[in-house]
Amino acid sequence: ELKSYLDTKGIGCAIHYPKPLAPDFPMAEKLSKEILSLPIYPELSNTNIAQISTLVKRFFLRYDIRTRYYSNSSI
Repeated sequence: ELKSYLDTKGIGCAIHYPKPLAPDFPMAEKLSKEILSLPIYPELSNTNIAQISTLVKRFFLRYDIRTRYYSNSSI
């Protein structure tokens, strides 16, 4: 979900390990599908870093609020 959200905001990111490095280990396989690489390179400005950080924080804040609301809902 975070990757899709960042894509809609124009932030390029990718799954870090598209194929598990150690497929015999279930945790390695699970993590290979979840580890997200955010933009990081020497020319990335402090402004861009702040924008990316803000978007990631907003995503998790919204996700946390939805999770709490629906998990506590009696509907």
